[in-house]
Amino acid sequence: MENIDAFNNLQDDYDQSRPTYPNEAIKKLADYFTDNPCPSILDVGCGTGIFTRQLADLFKNSQVFGSDINATMIEKAQQSSKLKHPHIDYGFSEAEQLPYSDQQLNMLCVAQAIQWFDRPAFYKEVTRLLKADGILALIENNRAWQNSDFLDDYETLLERYSPNYSRHYRSNDYVTELDEHGFSKVEVSEHLWQRSMHKDAFIQMTKSSTKMQSALLAHGNVAQQSLISLIEKHIDAQSILNIDYITKVIIARV
Repeated sequence: MENIDAFNNLQDDYDQSRPTYPNEAIKKLADYFTDNPCPSILDVGCGTGIFTRQLADLFKNSQVFGSDINATMIEKAQQSSKLKHPHIDYGFSEAEQLPYSDQQLNMLCVAQAIQWFDRPAFYKEVTRLLKADGILALIENNRAWQNSDFLDDYETLLERYSPNYSRHYRSNDYVTELDEHGFSKVEVSEHLWQRSMHKDAFIQMTKSSTKMQSALLAHGNVAQQSLISLIEKHIDAQSILNIDYITKVIIARV
């Protein structure tokens, strides 16, 4: 698959700079398991395990798995989790063909990755793996460019320099897709929040993005200098940028 190598050599910047997900956005997941304090959980497309570790903290006594198609990301996830979350079981696998038993899981989660999947095949796999009372949760941290001149300018920069990029790349109608693939009781929530970052940390985060890497590959120093100029335009006196996010959570039952 073409996505296998997309994040090669980006794992360190990714793990250090990407944001976690706000607790108020994800804590509702626990409400689905008030009668089952130890659900079995799989984080698909887990990357370096940022959200997987949050799941392990939210469900402290649960069996938590993480899977990803990129071996270097899985290696980083194992390294970053070994001290505080050694019980997380990470594995290398495609989202559309997961090495777990029928009806083994209470919850499947996808954070920041669903756009990479062959979704019809993935949804079929979800229905195979989930127990009768199981849920699928899709989570995204999306840049709220509608609320921010800085982020609007940043999206314009990516659209100018990153081949085939569009700021609307996550605008899929997942609710309709889930309905069409037999899921029920779909719930959607959104949470607006802000992250303050030093300009150097923001640059590190942008370079963990496959889209920025494509821009740098296609346009080199021109894209790099445009990014620096954009940042200098918007930073405050302490070299801080305020990044607005909308965390979107979609929960559906099989």
